[in-house]
Amino acid sequence: MAAAENDNDWDLFLAEHADDIQTSITENLVKNAHLFDTHDGSHAGWSDGELGILIVLTEEEVEALASEDWRLEEGFANHPSNREYFGRLIQDLALRALDAKGPY
Repeated sequence: MAAAENDNDWDLFLAEHADDIQTSITENLVKNAHLFDTHDGSHAGWSDGELGILIVLTEEEVEALASEDWRLEEGFANHPSNREYFGRLIQDLALRALDAKGPY
């Protein structure tokens, strides 16, 4: 019986407040669409028809990307490429963002 009462209370609450909650959430999403948080797990997002991608790199990763030219100049072309990995990372984020955006 308690579960049914809780369901009824919840239904009453939603009947009175659901539109306000939905409006508040939508307004906050629109207001903050251009912001990225390095710890929120969402590193790509659409804002005014443009895709923004936040990339968070460690110092070691930055050094690896910066030293890519040196690696190639010194003849280490057969080693895994950090730029290739970086490019695939961007491609994956872009594809996920397109999927999330849905049909045009």
